[in-house]
Amino acid sequence: MNWSRFLRYLSPCFLYSLVIAPVSKAQNVEFLDSIGLQQRMLRFKSQFVSSRNLDILLPVDYFQSGKAYPVLYWMDGQNAFDDKVAYQSESLHFDQIVDKLIRDSVVRPFILVGVWNSEKRYREFNPSKAFEKLNSITKAAIKAEYGGKPLSDKYLSFLISELKPYIDRNFRTLSGAESTTVGGASMGALISFYALLEHPEVFGSAICMSTHWPLSRIKDCNACSDGFVKYLSTVDDTALKDKRIYFDYGTENLDSWYEPAQQKIDKVLDERKLSVQLTTVSHKWQGASHSHADWSQRLSSPLEFIFGLHSDESKADRQYTPGKL
Repeated sequence: MNWSRFLRYLSPCFLYSLVIAPVSKAQNVEFLDSIGLQQRMLRFKSQFVSSRNLDILLPVDYFQSGKAYPVLYWMDGQNAFDDKVAYQSESLHFDQIVDKLIRDSVVRPFILVGVWNSEKRYREFNPSKAFEKLNSITKAAIKAEYGGKPLSDKYLSFLISELKPYIDRNFRTLSGAESTTVGGASMGALISFYALLEHPEVFGSAICMSTHWPLSRIKDCNACSDGFVKYLSTVDDTALKDKRIYFDYGTENLDSWYEPAQQKIDKVLDERKLSVQLTTVSHKWQGASHSHADWSQRLSSPLEFIFGLHSDESKADRQYTPGKL
């Protein structure tokens, strides 16, 4: 029998089961599509945080190519591409958007790892070193609102010492910082920026959509956003060297709180860009709100900025035209 010819006709899902089956069984994997490109790992265990699910989206050619791919770790990962589990039953539709961008030769293929949040989301996503820059009254108010002190450093330990090594062992990844991106929206954006600053040896780029600088969910807290500005001023230049960071915000409802804080962050970063070869985009989307629908509508912009086949800073500036959703 011509075995090479025979193997070409086996389903990608079956081939995957031959290669990864023991690990998949241990991690309790569900296949969300017919060929294994969309997977859900149930109750991924950690010594730092509570167990949580992971939604993984593989490139369409993953089982045939033999190539290694860059990785995007996305916060609030249950909202990535499955409407059935997404908040208010509306996902970001990563699968559809990425598929079109790849087919149109706009971005290079990458692996998406969607990290589900937990009941301690606000505490896990609250950057502890920025929190420590707040005055005592503001600290007390945020702790009361969130139900306790920040757990962000434990969460980052989970990401870098447990989750990323597991993904690198069990999938064909480009594991260097230059090929590893962290991203999210709202509080997910806040922890993503913090992750990049705290662990530049792990993450080379970040996507921060509608970053929730005020921390509070009930009022626009200028003192809270100023805490992050103070923290950022203490970050060493080496943490920013050769990094790429995408920021954006809308103008409606909760997003209307963000512009003053974002401008302060932009100013601090702009003053350091040349000395550290930092590349950033900070984009205002007129009329956009704090919602999955609006984030999904503009998701192609940060993906092209990070993974674009032909992207450079000038092209990015031209592409992200305010108001074009």
